[in-house]
Amino acid sequence: MRKVLLVSGCSYTDKTFRSDFHPNIDTTWPKWPELLGKKLDMDVVNYGYCGSGNEYIYSSLLDHFTSNPIENIGLVIPGWSRVPRRDFRVGNRKYNIRWDNHGDMKYFMMKSLRYYYSLQEVCKSLKIPYKQIHILDPYESAVVEQNEMYGEDKIQQKQNYSMNNPYMVNQLDTRFTREDAMKELMSSSYYDKIDERNFIGWPIESKLGGFCAWDKLDADKHFISEIDRHPNRQGQEIIAELIYENL
Repeated sequence: MRKVLLVSGCSYTDKTFRSDFHPNIDTTWPKWPELLGKKLDMDVVNYGYCGSGNEYIYSSLLDHFTSNPIENIGLVIPGWSRVPRRDFRVGNRKYNIRWDNHGDMKYFMMKSLRYYYSLQEVCKSLKIPYKQIHILDPYESAVVEQNEMYGEDKIQQKQNYSMNNPYMVNQLDTRFTREDAMKELMSSSYYDKIDERNFIGWPIESKLGGFCAWDKLDADKHFISEIDRHPNRQGQEIIAELIYENL
């Protein structure tokens, strides 16, 4: 029996992803989990779900551990998303909020750090092979940072779009800078407890010598369009190769 590559993540990981900005584009190209599974000769169980935050990513993997034989798992990879996202469920239907208003960035960061550390310790305890990676930049805060990524005209398009789509960001936190995030990360009790050998790109922030998968994508080549910053076919291949080279 072939081993299972078990993954979870947000829209960058979701094999059923469709572009809200360009609904006529065929986005059924293989996503990084399927590409990686082929390289590793493993079957793929992919819990990736558009808009998901780190709570969903963490919970979906733990739920799998408790309801399936763990001896079949060859490798677990959470593709962590942005930290301010909120996940919840009503009945059998999943919901997510791109920016949770109930808390600040420090709270969101600490919550996600607990997920990273907890998943690490669970996998070690159960002797499950694992690698962690932040697919997206952990936070998307000040307007100036948004302008650096998209440009002012594209930000306005995204904000106009968000008025009719609660999935999109409709509030930007200008009180918390990238420098604040680095200070909080480095002063956290979890900072030195994360096993950097099993966390690709740790400590995530480039100024600290880390990276996320987003950092490795070329803005002109690896995204669907200027306003849809989801990876195209080549972008998904870049992410799969990045993870494969760091196993």
